[in-house]
Amino acid sequence: MPSPRDPFLLPGDKPPVGEKLQKFISGAGVTSRRHAEVMIKQGRVTVNGKLATLGMRVVPGDTVRVGGVEVGPQAPRFFMLNKPTGIVTTLDDPQGRATVATLVPDDVRVYPVGRLDIDTSGLLLLTNDGELAHRLMHPSFGVTKTYRVLVQGGVSAATARQLAEGVELEDGMTAPAEAKVVDAGAKHSVLELTIHEGRNRQVRRMCEAIGHPVIELARTAYGPLVLAGLAPGASRPLTDQEIRRLRKAAGLAPARTKEPGSRAERRAEKFGPPRTEGEAVPGDKPAKPAKPKPVKSAKPAASTKPKTWKPKPATSEDEAVQRDRDAGAGGSRNANEQHKPKQRTAKPPRGSGPGSGSRGKSGGGNTRGSGRRGG
Repeated sequence: MPSPRDPFLLPGDKPPVGEKLQKFISGAGVTSRRHAEVMIKQGRVTVNGKLATLGMRVVPGDTVRVGGVEVGPQAPRFFMLNKPTGIVTTLDDPQGRATVATLVPDDVRVYPVGRLDIDTSGLLLLTNDGELAHRLMHPSFGVTKTYRVLVQGGVSAATARQLAEGVELEDGMTAPAEAKVVDAGAKHSVLELTIHEGRNRQVRRMCEAIGHPVIELARTAYGPLVLAGLAPGASRPLTDQEIRRLRKAAGLAPARTKEPGSRAERRAEKFGPPRTEGEAVPGDKPAKPAKPKPVKSAKPAASTKPKTWKPKPATSEDEAVQRDRDAGAGGSRNANEQHKPKQRTAKPPRGSGPGSGSRGKSGGGNTRGSGRRGG
């Protein structure tokens, strides 16, 4: 089954070994991946003393030289620059103009992420992380860039909506964007435009297409990063939190910011090598001698012979208790018979017996019934 990284890999073929040469050069902080491909085509790259070709891969131990200078992997570095106008966004300008390389520390080689025109100012990122730079610049990852634009003429809400929906340019229709009118006047207007594409001079061409040429243009944000508190021409390294947010916006996992080496090595560097048992260190109090623990006498081993049950001989006391139990059981039966309720005989209904005509007691003084019967 073909590999997703190499669609031309046939069944049974081994996957390619090593890292692409242009990616290796980009990770070394020389230039971007795309420009590295151009340098390889120009014959400025060698691998192990031989001229490199596009598509080559390198493995650990290979010697890569760019322009005769050996390059290799470096620790990732990230800088934010407030680029002023009149500065070229490149590391080396054949015409001798001032470049952004003079505005960042020279102890490590970094390259700009994208480009800002010589007449455009604002936020510019520089790094030697080729993978992150590639994702930030490629429009498929959707990392946004925000610009503050001063244009000629008054811009209406309908015109700003046209910018947001897309403008037809020479190289095609622009992707949907975010456009907002910050200040509209009769002669000038200020717009805030957010795009995720990276076409050449795109913002200037979009404004010209709607009839409002650009007077001043500055980038104010790149993804989650906002340009604030940085004077023109000044730069600073990104914080760990800004790097994490930037990598998240580009769809990358957070980079490991811990120091290299194992945990034991970092601990030894911070607190010193571990002490051996009994080693004395200046400033430690002398250890008290340990008290000897009393030795307990060993208990005799228990017999392993199984125990047999023997009935306990009955005593006179046990016989008396048994008699009391028997007597109590018999007494309870007699008591139950004594307290058993007696059956009551049913009384005959009235008028069924002798003398039933009389309601009084037998021989009583009530003669009302007998008088009636006699009469």
